[in-house]
Amino acid sequence: MTLENAYQILYGGALVWFALLIGLMLIRSAIGPRICDRILSINMIGTMVIASIAVLSCLFNESYLTDIAVIYALISFVTVLIYARSSIPKNPDRQAFQPEDTAGNDFSNEGIMNDSRVLREAGKESQGGPLPDGPMSPLSGSAQPSQGDGGEERRWGQ
Repeated sequence: MTLENAYQILYGGALVWFALLIGLMLIRSAIGPRICDRILSINMIGTMVIASIAVLSCLFNESYLTDIAVIYALISFVTVLIYARSSIPKNPDRQAFQPEDTAGNDFSNEGIMNDSRVLREAGKESQGGPLPDGPMSPLSGSAQPSQGDGGEERRWGQ
């Protein structure tokens, strides 16, 4: 058995595997209970077709098939976007993000890092309590781990 025959067997097996997976994804897109399942399976079918075209490009040693795979990837991406846009209903109750008061705020890095009062208030609202204080606190401004009781250095997250 030569190396070329081994590659042909490998490429043939990959194409059979992709064909099997494409068939399973067709079944999944037909019986998917939710729209998201159908969109995901259609996206997976497109990805597997692109991979199959790339394998065919290697099998037949034709570089133009790679260009076709890239074009198909773009078409598949746009198709999934259009299908998702038309299938998933909009939520009319969702409100757009609008900051409460942006007048007079300093949006430089120092202004954001030094304004711990705003960060603490945001932490109280979102976490139900105050943010921790100390060397490992996100508000401390240092990225150094704290020392344990015996002087040894603690690992991150402990």
